[in-house]
Amino acid sequence: MEERALRILLVEDSPDDADLLLWHLRKSGIESEWERVDSAVAMSEALDRTTWDIVIADYIMPGFSGLAALNVLRDKGIDIPFIIVSGKMGEDTAVEAMKAGAHDYLIKDNLARLAPAIRRELREAEARCERLRAEQELKTLKHAIETIPIGVTIADRHGRIIFTNKAEADMHGYDVCELIGKDVRIFAPQERWHPWGKEVIGEFVSARRETENIRKDGTRFPAYLVSSVVFGDDGDPVAVITACEDITERKEAEEKLRYMSCHDTLTGFYNRAFFEDEMERLSCESELPISVIMVDVDGLKEVNDTLGHAAGDKVLKQTASVLMSVFRSEDIVARIGGDEFVVLLPGADQSVVEKAMQRVRDVVLQASRSMGGLGLSLSLGAATAHSAEELGETLKLADERMYEEKLTKSGSRVAHEKQALNDRRTP
Repeated sequence: MEERALRILLVEDSPDDADLLLWHLRKSGIESEWERVDSAVAMSEALDRTTWDIVIADYIMPGFSGLAALNVLRDKGIDIPFIIVSGKMGEDTAVEAMKAGAHDYLIKDNLARLAPAIRRELREAEARCERLRAEQELKTLKHAIETIPIGVTIADRHGRIIFTNKAEADMHGYDVCELIGKDVRIFAPQERWHPWGKEVIGEFVSARRETENIRKDGTRFPAYLVSSVVFGDDGDPVAVITACEDITERKEAEEKLRYMSCHDTLTGFYNRAFFEDEMERLSCESELPISVIMVDVDGLKEVNDTLGHAAGDKVLKQTASVLMSVFRSEDIVARIGGDEFVVLLPGADQSVVEKAMQRVRDVVLQASRSMGGLGLSLSLGAATAHSAEELGETLKLADERMYEEKLTKSGSRVAHEKQALNDRRTP
């Protein structure tokens, strides 16, 4: 407090009395920067011009008074210590001054109490300022917590809700008043309930986790929780503050990204990246035998070139429908190229694969008759691996067999076209 000179505003009409007062302060170790005023106008100007630590006022002055000076200070809304020092002051007058808002009063003939009174009032003024600042911060914090879109709940050491904001209540389908006093675990499905007590909550100094919360109507949603423990002076946990965010949209976005990262957007089948990961996984696991079917859409380039890519996309979607209708849910169907599909069949032997390929051909035949003139033709090739080490070679073998069938079809088509040309030339 004595590290700097105090800024003292003296409301005093007598320069000699002012000098005496300042001498007493210096004697007590209080240095000061001061100004003396003796009217309401001068006092008001001094208060507007700079900041003061304390006001010391005479009680009676010609044309002015200590109570009038107190009113000037109060009208400006300034909260600093105000001490009255008077030559003559009865008990009734002192009581009146204290009721009006003065912090202390002294008699000029006994200024020994002045320095201790100043120190005390400065400490109390600082405490008042801290309380006001804390109250304002608490009010601001409370307003912020009540208006932010993230749920906030405070539970005591017994798990009872002692505070929650509107966002938390709305998120879970309650009114705020319904939640006060309830077990904080009301937000969690009962199968996720854990014991609650100071021994348990003390371990969660700062816990972050994704979980599943439950609404009043019983519906569930994914939530992200951040909990912090409040400790008392004795070091024991007294409360837990938890922030809660509904992450439904985020989880849906993540799921969409995951889906897009491993699926072909046109057909909905797995893409090449996922297929390669599955090949690696299957080569390390025992799901033998593992069969592979390679599928190629015949004539897709011609369809795209002559009828447009929309027609080509229709052919690819029709192919996807065919494959989806034939293969099991545990089979892995992927589009690995523009016109190429591959099917992995864990646990399927040669006989299973042959039956599956025949079903594909049967469905293709039916589909070709219902595509408005777009004939669907698929070339197929298959092979079976009886050990994980064979899987890579099995894929190559299936691919070779698929191309053999494709070349056979192509040769048949060329031969058919030549025969038709010869028939037209024969007279």
